[in-house]
Amino acid sequence: MMPSVKSGFQNKILQRAKMLVVLKKRVWQVVLLWAMALGVCYANSQADEYYKLAKSYHDSKDYGKSVFYWKKLIEMGDARGYNGMGYMYDYGHGVVKDDAKAIQYYQKAADMGYAAAYNNLGVMYDRGEGVGQDTEAARRYYKKACDLGHQVGCNNLKALAPKHVAYKLNFDIQKKEFDLFGEGLGTLIEITSKNRDPVRLEGIVINEGNSCNDWSQIMADGRPARGNKRGYILKYSQGYMIGVACLPYKILSVEIKTHLGNVTYTYE
Repeated sequence: MMPSVKSGFQNKILQRAKMLVVLKKRVWQVVLLWAMALGVCYANSQADEYYKLAKSYHDSKDYGKSVFYWKKLIEMGDARGYNGMGYMYDYGHGVVKDDAKAIQYYQKAADMGYAAAYNNLGVMYDRGEGVGQDTEAARRYYKKACDLGHQVGCNNLKALAPKHVAYKLNFDIQKKEFDLFGEGLGTLIEITSKNRDPVRLEGIVINEGNSCNDWSQIMADGRPARGNKRGYILKYSQGYMIGVACLPYKILSVEIKTHLGNVTYTYE
């Protein structure tokens, strides 16, 4: 009996030792994950700080320091750094102007999925700077930037389009945006339908959030919505159709000719 009892006790000791080893490994794994997460957070925070400094020094025309921080971002593998250096070579700010190098940096940032870099490559091909002028290549790059949500890329894409194509693009985008606006507006009306002046509240929200150019014209009669979603959206649509709706949903300027051929670089 004694050897059996001793053997059972030893087995329990071994099992507990194995459990402690497993537990210790898991604790270290958790600690390692936390350390990695904190490292990523710190790196992201540091990158954002470098980005702010690079832009700030550029805006104050201290191009040498701006270049320094763009390079810091590149050392961190941040696409914004590559795009920023492309911008510096593009304009000759803090470095000798070199269109070929600008394209290289823009391309590196674009390969990392940075929308502004696609736009800037589009400008290079649009103007034939550092490459042969290629309108179709410019269109592809602008479209990619626009698809990624880059507004300047969208503007440049419109500027590149023939007038009749641009108006069609404008209408298609407006229709999509209007559908989204209608959904949000309907929700807002329902939330404020018991308020004595929902129109005023909605006007404030929309003006602050979307920079409407003249909301009062859309609701010229001044009557409150009274929870009438359909009627209220109809009034917005009337204002939208006659050109007094929110500027962000009027993708083209009234004077579209002033936009044709006017393309813009950007480092963000």
